[in-house]
Amino acid sequence: MENLEKIIHPCDCPIYNGKKYPIFCTISYKEGKLSISGVHGPLPSGNARGGCGQIDMKFAHKNPQHNDKRTAKPITPAMLRFTPGWDSKTWLEFLEVWHLWHLNDLKAGCEHQRALGWEEEGYNKHPSEACPVCSYKFGTAWNTIEIPQTVLNFLKTLPETNRTPAWC
Repeated sequence: MENLEKIIHPCDCPIYNGKKYPIFCTISYKEGKLSISGVHGPLPSGNARGGCGQIDMKFAHKNPQHNDKRTAKPITPAMLRFTPGWDSKTWLEFLEVWHLWHLNDLKAGCEHQRALGWEEEGYNKHPSEACPVCSYKFGTAWNTIEIPQTVLNFLKTLPETNRTPAWC
């Protein structure tokens, strides 16, 4: 697939005072590498009312095992106000793609270690242990995982933002 650069505005989300502020995300796919980041309530000053960067960790995911363990009460789809073309199913699928494929060129384990869940467990649990299949030592290089075409097609078909983010 060709390169992909897009800004999306999937929803508005409540912050501290309960008022809903826009969530914007940038999706960049270049030379086989995917990067996704988000901003919650961006301001013209460059600041934001909420989080910036990997904001996906604040939300409840389709697969509860992908929820960030540091977030006691993740934001559920029912708390969001979706923009045209978005719904809870699309949002949850987007979060799943974000979790699984973001920075696909910076994976610490080989395919076998990923299948065994080593990346989810973290580097501290397997600091010098070799893969039982291919003998690769976890974390000794950054490995790239090719993103399936179905995932790239999904990202490509997501609705473009329906409003201009403050940083533009």
